[in-house]
Amino acid sequence: MREKIEALNRPDILFLCSLPEKFSDKLPSQKTGEKFVIVPNSGKDIGGKLVLIQLLLTLYPDTPYAILLHDKRSYQKHSGRWEREGLFRIAGPELFPVIEKTFERDRQLGIACSKGYIRNEYLGNGRFDTPNSNLLHGMLQKYGFSDGDLRFVAGTMFWIRTSILRNFFTAESPLAIRATLETGNVLDHERGTVTHCWERMLSWMATASGYKIREF
Repeated sequence: MREKIEALNRPDILFLCSLPEKFSDKLPSQKTGEKFVIVPNSGKDIGGKLVLIQLLLTLYPDTPYAILLHDKRSYQKHSGRWEREGLFRIAGPELFPVIEKTFERDRQLGIACSKGYIRNEYLGNGRFDTPNSNLLHGMLQKYGFSDGDLRFVAGTMFWIRTSILRNFFTAESPLAIRATLETGNVLDHERGTVTHCWERMLSWMATASGYKIREF
């Protein structure tokens, strides 16, 4: 990630990174504009993102945009590296300025992601084409999200306006939500998980507020 940030040649980028517990005794040195935290494996990448969202909103709440990324080590899949390269395009030197200018020009754009990663599992009547269906229906009701636009970014790597995160997490603590996530390399192939529901919810907090999701 440091190499990717350096390639952008932008001095105004803040790098927040969560690391697994194996780094407890050898935390990398932090440069100016970097903050590293060590967290247990709770909620996979979603749990790490929630910790970093809390850090961002506590220390740097006026940051205009956040780019959510993770290492995409899908041990149960052989396509992890290929998917990571596709998802990481949004942080590359070709797309970075394009996405930034689009956000500045289109005030309704809430989330920007790589082409081919927007999904829609909604079947109507509160049902979803996923083992997470019952959990998702309950979470929609709990947080008062409408069923208007329930598309989401598969892989959970995207740009998002920080104001969307700030508005939602003013009432909902990211760390309290993280405490509800499953531990370990949890999967949702056979039954729903709270962790995979939040993969959807992080996109829905934008669309529920009237913002658009767009691929680049």
